[in-house]
Amino acid sequence: MRKILVMFITLTFSQIIMADDNLLHTTIAEPTCKHWLEGRKLNNEVNEKNKTWFEGYVSGVAATMSVDLKMDILKDVDIANAFEFADFLCNLHPDQNLSYVGQKWVYMTMKQKYKEKTGSE
Repeated sequence: MRKILVMFITLTFSQIIMADDNLLHTTIAEPTCKHWLEGRKLNNEVNEKNKTWFEGYVSGVAATMSVDLKMDILKDVDIANAFEFADFLCNLHPDQNLSYVGQKWVYMTMKQKYKEKTGSE
């Protein structure tokens, strides 16, 4: 059981990123905005891993908030919009982690959905 737990934690919180010069860089937990922007620029395996991480993160945050608010925050939302938002915010704050960007995007999406649901401004 302990081996399974260690393997789960390792797989969950480790990400191996292949740099352009074929050197391996291991990051624990999450990519930074700098990694996000580098991956987007190169449009390579790093980009795909970062996008997958970001999709999972915003899905988890939104799922938690959806339960509390009794509304589906991500229903009918295009993930490409989230990637564009990440590009924008990461350019402004390259030293931030992607979790910061993800939380901001989920909050903005939630706020918009709440306005649509209640008809408030």
